[in-house]
This record gives sequence, C-alpha cells and structure tokens, in this order.
Amino acid sequence: MKRQTRHGYKRYILFICVLLSLFACAVGPDFTAPTQNNVTLNHNPDLFKIEQQPDTYWWKAFNNQEINQLVETYGTNNFSVGIANKTLEASQYALQAGKGVFYPQVTLNTSTAKQNYFLAPIGNLSNQSIYTISTLTATVSYALDLFGMNRRINEGLTAQVATDEALKKGVQLTLIGHMINTALTIAAYQDELKLIDENKNILISIHSLYQQQFDSGLISYDAVNTAQLQINRLNSTRNLLETNLHYAKHLLNALCSLPPDKKTTIHFSIHDISLPPTLPLSISSVWMKQRPDIEAALAQLHLASANVGVARAAQFPNITLSASMGRANTSYSQLLSSNNPIWGISTNLSQSLLSGGTLAANHQRAITLFEQSALNYQQTVINAFKEVSDVMSAINEDRVELNNQTQLLLLQKNSVNLIQANYYSGRVNGIQYLSTLSNVKQTEIDWLNAKVNSLQNTTLWYLALGSTNYPAY
Repeated sequence: MKRQTRHGYKRYILFICVLLSLFACAVGPDFTAPTQNNVTLNHNPDLFKIEQQPDTYWWKAFNNQEINQLVETYGTNNFSVGIANKTLEASQYALQAGKGVFYPQVTLNTSTAKQNYFLAPIGNLSNQSIYTISTLTATVSYALDLFGMNRRINEGLTAQVATDEALKKGVQLTLIGHMINTALTIAAYQDELKLIDENKNILISIHSLYQQQFDSGLISYDAVNTAQLQINRLNSTRNLLETNLHYAKHLLNALCSLPPDKKTTIHFSIHDISLPPTLPLSISSVWMKQRPDIEAALAQLHLASANVGVARAAQFPNITLSASMGRANTSYSQLLSSNNPIWGISTNLSQSLLSGGTLAANHQRAITLFEQSALNYQQTVINAFKEVSDVMSAINEDRVELNNQTQLLLLQKNSVNLIQANYYSGRVNGIQYLSTLSNVKQTEIDWLNAKVNSLQNTTLWYLALGSTNYPAY
C-alpha cells in the first residue's frame, strides 16, 4: 500500500509539472511592431504614378539586353552576397538548434570505475575491498520553461534570422544598383571619349586654319595660341576620362567578383538606354516594409525586445526533470545480461538568491538596449524618407535638365544646317563653321551627362523603394 501511495505521489508531482509547463507564461514584453502613418510625398503626378507597381525585375525598365544579362549573370556572383547568404544560413541553423530545447533530451552513458571500499573503520586495512563496477544508463531530461526563457531565446533567434534576411536583401539590392550605375558610367565615359575625339579633330582643323592665316600675316599669333590651348585642355580632359574609365572598369570587375585576368566589357551606348516614361510610387506604408534597412532595424528591435524577456526570465527559477534507467555489474562483458537494474528520478530547481545585482542590472541593460533599438528604428525611418525625397527631387531636376539640353541640342543642330548652307555659299568662313560644329559637340557632351545622371538617379529610385525582386541565388 505504501509503495502504491509513493508511486501515486510521484505521478501527481509529474502531472503538476507538465501542467505548469503547458500553462507557463513568458515574462517580458510581447513585441508589437511600431505603427507608421501613411505619408504622401509631394510629387509630379505625370512622372510618379502611385498606383503603378514596379516591374517584376525592375532593371528591365531600361530596355537594354546587356544590362539584363549583366544583372542576371553576376547579380548573385559577388562574394559579399555569398557572405550574407552564409550568415543567413548560420542564423537559420542556430534557430533550428535553439528549438531543440523544447524536446526531451536523451543521453546514453557508460562508465567503468575501480573503487576502494572499506568495510571496517578507517585504519583496519584487513577489511579493504577493491572492485571494478561498470554501468550503462539512459537519461531523459526536460527543462520546464515555466517563465519563458527558452521561448524568448528562440524569439530572439527568429528575429536574428529576419535581420540577416534583410541584410542579405540589402547587400544584393545595393550590388545590383552599383552594377547598373557603374555600367552606365562606363558607357557614358566611352561615349564622351568619342565625342572628345571628334571635337579634337575639329579643333585641330581650326588651329590649322588659324596657322595658315598667321603664316599669311592676316592675324596675330593670339588666335593660334588660343586654338592650341583649347586642344591642350581637351587632351587633359581626355586623359582624366580615360583614368576614370579604367577605375570604373576595375569597379565593375570587383562587383562581378571577377579576377584581374577576366574583364567585363560594356558595348552599349547611353543613346541605347531608354528612360522609363513614368516611375512607380507606392504609399509609404508599402515601400517602408520593402526597404532592407527598415526591415533590419525592425528585426533588431524585435531581437532587443526578446532579450528583455530573457533577462527577466533569468531572475526566476529554472526547473529540470530527469529520469534515468540502466544496469550495473562488476564485469563489463556481463553488463547487458546482468540482473542489476538501476534507475532514478530527479527534479532540479535552481534559483539565484544573491548575485550582487548582476541579474537586475542585466535586465535594466536589456531595457536600455531595447529603447536604443527603438530610437534607431525611428531614425532609420526618417533617413529613408529623406532618401526617397532626395532622389525624387533629383529625378525631377534631371528630367528638366535633360529636356533643356535636348532642346538646346536640337537648336544647335538646326543652326549647323543653316551655317553649313552659308558656308557652302561663301557667306561664312571655315573657322566659323567649324566653331559651330565644336559647340555642338560640347552640347552633345552636356546632353550625355544629363542623360546618364537621369538614368543613374532612376536606378537609385528603385533602390530607395526597396524593390525586392532579384535573380535566384
């Protein structure tokens, strides 16, 4: 009867512990994402369309096959993307490992020990007994998460996975943006070098005409010298452009993670790239959720909230249930066949009574870091609004400047046609005609710079919105 009562008591204790674990609470704050009101940015409704959604692969908005191929071939081939991907994988494995605490832990132990046991009081060596004992036991243990420490730890691990996902997205988004804008820079440099060479040939012809007039005594040497200075300035500009072109090619190689012996070449011209006639503009609550920096800041805020719960739960008791069963024998070879079973059931409760204020200080530190993360999140949101507004303003200014340069170039080309007709009719001399051609070349360079600025800021616009579609890694 006593044995049955004892077993009934143990079952009752076990039932109470399981019941407590099922209805246990997780101390600390339950995370709630901050709410943000929708903000409508001042925009040009003819250019920015709120109802318009970004293309599935936004870089295809430029309608250039070479850019598409560049992104799809090397968009995931950068080592930084690989590092970010491995960091994410490590976080996912850490989360997977952290979930193991919610399951019973089973361990198998075997040991062999030689022991010295005295049958008589110390000093009577005649009764000394030395023997060897071998044991084989299986132990099952389970930590009761009564106050939610393990749940908060796993909540933090989940938030870390979300952080690394956002960081990987940010790395890849930035990489693709840099690749496109670097390719545009290379194309612009190559186009400008061609225009400079054409303009240089014109200036050389002007210099030759001035030299002939000087040799004939018709003009002073000042005109010849001025023409030579223009050629020299153009040569200096060309040398600087060639240097910058080499730097841009080196950068594109690095972005594509290519070794020095392999080169990426850009064959397209800026004239081949189409500017999207309209650009998408989501409401703020939509694009804020897409931006990697805001996603990462929100995940870090969630992680800080979970850490508050972990620090608070550390101030409460930890309870672990364990049970073991096995066999013991003085002969290891007869261990499995022996009739000497051993078993045990235990409950372990640990509670810090005095810690010198460490636990309380850790809790306050976690709260402070949570408040810091909240401020960081708000600042990240403000910076995002600033970036979107800045790029929007730049795009508006770029489109106006490009339109002005287009109109100016058209007027100058019309002027060239008139001067050319007058030149053939003898109304203007060759120097006037060539000077007009040189001015047109400079205007073409100005138009080229306006076009590439508009294209690059268009790329930055998609980055500012946090466009989320990438080639598969």
